[in-house]
Amino acid sequence: LLEAADPDIDSFERNTSEKYLGSKLTYLPSPVDLPVVQNDPSLEICKRDTKLRTLDSFQRRHAAVVEMTDPDKEAGEVTVRIPPEFWPLIGNSRPLKLTLEFSLNKPRSGFYFVVPSGEGSLADRGVHAFTGSVPNSSRLWFPCIDCSEPCTWKIEVTVFEDMVAVAPGELIDAPYYTEDLQHKTYHFFLSQPVAAPYIGLAVGAFDIYPDPVLTNGATHFCPSGLLPLMKHTVSHIPEMIEYYEALLASQYPFGTIKTVFVDRAYTDFQAYASLLIFPLEILHSAQIIDQAIETRKIISLAVASQFFGCFLTMQTWFDAWLPIGLAGYLSGLYQKRVFGNNEYRRIISTEMRHVVNYEYSRYGILLDPSKRTTKTTHFGLASPHVRNSLFKTAPPPIFYQSLF
Repeated sequence: LLEAADPDIDSFERNTSEKYLGSKLTYLPSPVDLPVVQNDPSLEICKRDTKLRTLDSFQRRHAAVVEMTDPDKEAGEVTVRIPPEFWPLIGNSRPLKLTLEFSLNKPRSGFYFVVPSGEGSLADRGVHAFTGSVPNSSRLWFPCIDCSEPCTWKIEVTVFEDMVAVAPGELIDAPYYTEDLQHKTYHFFLSQPVAAPYIGLAVGAFDIYPDPVLTNGATHFCPSGLLPLMKHTVSHIPEMIEYYEALLASQYPFGTIKTVFVDRAYTDFQAYASLLIFPLEILHSAQIIDQAIETRKIISLAVASQFFGCFLTMQTWFDAWLPIGLAGYLSGLYQKRVFGNNEYRRIISTEMRHVVNYEYSRYGILLDPSKRTTKTTHFGLASPHVRNSLFKTAPPPIFYQSLF
């Protein structure tokens, strides 16, 4: 459904008459239903009758397919043709409102469901669902411009009455129940503009734990029965946020922070705007030491990604190394403060060894955004060592504050 977002007819008549003297269009176009054309060339990267079947040919074809839907190149997977009666609105830079109705049936990626076997209701079995995948994969579960263009978000999630929904932004009010009390709707609003890749969602029968230290409405969620472990695991998050704020001389960029622990998570963490999704495997009690160290490393990097990654984002994939590297560098400084200088030097040595081994066994690393990415170029996601060399040229306080 396409319609004019601004119903101010007087302003529209004045602006239209000044620019379109020949047409003298003095009415707003009526809302209209438009056909939607969906094209996903990644479903068949190589044709079945292709005679050349090599990894190089597949890589070339895969790169071509990705470019065919690259939003940074004004391409995409969903096409909606604007009718001529809406062209004067576009010519006057007036906003349009586009409503897309869609359904997600048995998704293969982007949105994951965890349904434990056993008897009892869905809530008793700990059923939950969550988003997770590589960056810029939000379009796998809702239609969006999946690139670096930021905007504000209003998210409404309707679930069963015994389920909990968690999304980026602040919860506007208590959930609204339907008349039969079988469903309830959560309303979230994210006032800080962010891009679509940093919008995520988690739904399930979670135990809820409001953070006792943070005053911004921070809340933590986990499946039933794991609340004592989660309380101990997330106890260091306020300390991390306070350290990063003091280091950067800037406040936490979002109005709140929420953490969700899920089963069968895609990676060590998924960072969305004010929302972090972790696997259950990093939960631990106060009696565990080894896992506590690894868990704090993962959480410190996830919290740092709220500053560099979700708030300050990359413009294109050529810039991916910078926010990811800055988040890693910031996390490394926290680990140095907590675990000591020797452990920090061991971490840096391990990462540099990985880089050297990669360059010896694969290709050289190139961070030049003026050139196209080919099979001989690569950027490493673990690149805090890049900023580590720049640290030597400026005093620490000035250097840290210049990052953010």
